[in-house]
Amino acid sequence: IREDMLEECSKFGQVETVYVEKVKPGGIVLVKFGTVDASMKGAMSMNGRFFAGRMITASYVDDAT
Repeated sequence: IREDMLEECSKFGQVETVYVEKVKPGGIVLVKFGTVDASMKGAMSMNGRFFAGRMITASYVDDAT
């Protein structure tokens, strides 16, 4: 999952970190981009897509708040 997300999200800009939650169920993945623009493009593109038969819910979160 990490490699797939890194490959797909790299299309929107520099990816600094991809974290895949392994303990809690639900398929939580956090992606940190190098710029706000890349973050917003990535969230808009990934939201509503399907991965392994499950719909992705993606949103931009400002880590400064």
